[in-house]
Amino acid sequence: MRLPWPILLSAGLALSSAACGGEGAAGPTRLAIRPEKVSLKTGETQQLTAVPTPVSARFSTTWSSSAPDIAQVSPSGLVIGGTPGEATVTATAGNGVSATAAVTVTGIDPSAGPDIRSVLAAPLSQALVHSRGTQLYKKGNIMQGFDFTDASSYWYSQSPDGEYQYISFVPGPSQQYSSYMTLEQFGHMTQIVAEKGSDGKNYIWCNSNGQYSGSSYGDNLSFSRIEYKPGGSYSGGYAGDTFVLSRKYADSKPFIDLQVAIDFEARRLLVGARVSGVAKRFHFVYNLDDVLALPVKETTLSVTTSAGTVTRTFPARDLEEAPLLGSFEIARGTSPDQVYYCSHQGHEIHGDTVWFYEGNAQGASTAPDASVAYLTAYDFEGTVVVPRTRIAAIGDSVQMMNFGITWDGSAEAESLKIKDRKLYLGFAGHSAASSGNRIQSILVYDLP
Repeated sequence: MRLPWPILLSAGLALSSAACGGEGAAGPTRLAIRPEKVSLKTGETQQLTAVPTPVSARFSTTWSSSAPDIAQVSPSGLVIGGTPGEATVTATAGNGVSATAAVTVTGIDPSAGPDIRSVLAAPLSQALVHSRGTQLYKKGNIMQGFDFTDASSYWYSQSPDGEYQYISFVPGPSQQYSSYMTLEQFGHMTQIVAEKGSDGKNYIWCNSNGQYSGSSYGDNLSFSRIEYKPGGSYSGGYAGDTFVLSRKYADSKPFIDLQVAIDFEARRLLVGARVSGVAKRFHFVYNLDDVLALPVKETTLSVTTSAGTVTRTFPARDLEEAPLLGSFEIARGTSPDQVYYCSHQGHEIHGDTVWFYEGNAQGASTAPDASVAYLTAYDFEGTVVVPRTRIAAIGDSVQMMNFGITWDGSAEAESLKIKDRKLYLGFAGHSAASSGNRIQSILVYDLP
């Protein structure tokens, strides 16, 4: 199976690191690759550089691999180790001059313990089901996020119902909602974080200042930390402590669809975002304490609502004023073996690693026969630490029906969490009562 390339670069020619500008009339007379011999374990990476003679030659380079299953190479010369074996990586200049490097992949050291990819490849079993069949307040609306603070305190967010969004409280795994809270114009509600505050209150970090798109709210311009109030409601699009990102993409377009993930133990805060018209997802990592220490300033946003564009002025903290621990982007995949070919379904930060969750339910164009879900993990600069791996259990339609956690075998990945060395993967299915009635379930995996 061909390994996916996680950070997708433009197809075609990529300028060599030795290049500066367009191809010269003659180009290089000779190329060499540094290093010319590479030994990798599965999942490790190595940057290769094409060195020209003369060194001042201006040229473009095409990279290729004799065995992409063993060693896949990106358009910029970054190699990732795959199946154990040997491969030859070739760099070719625009004038046809080429050079090769030998790559040996030795596989993962068994003494290092089980690989997370083999864990995720396990078929669906009762042991993997952490929670099944949870019914939320709005029966027909799919969950978008979940989190829990202890074994009896779970919260779920649901996709918008016109102007309104909902947070349901569930008193434990495999139970039904016991209370809910209503939000107005906050956003799509992807990615929530639950926090037990030092004051004993429960707080939810979620989208805010959502924008109307013809039927519901999404593309939020901020996120907020709000107190969970059983039976309560928040109107006006935001509440509580609110956070914005004034940074612009290419100095013009704003970042939208801000989605937060937090590792409270490591004090890390991750914000994922999009830019309208740009086929990428962007990730920004901060120290949580730096973010909480930001000054609260009066902030003004223009927000599209069902009544038209409104201007809101409110107190907020601007993430642009906090130092970054790292940032990277993931381009939209253009083929099934590439990251972010399926819909983004959530992200998580745990220690020094960012996890990217994607998937589509059975019947979608990307998953016509069985539901698909994938995980990829990165460091804070976007280097892959866990190659894209399919979650076998979510595609096990027959067993899902046997277990009664989806009536028709269809399951859509929705949100993830990592706590106490355990990985929790959420997904939504259809209840036996009606294909239009959503039930929510969570798988759990022990991290190596």
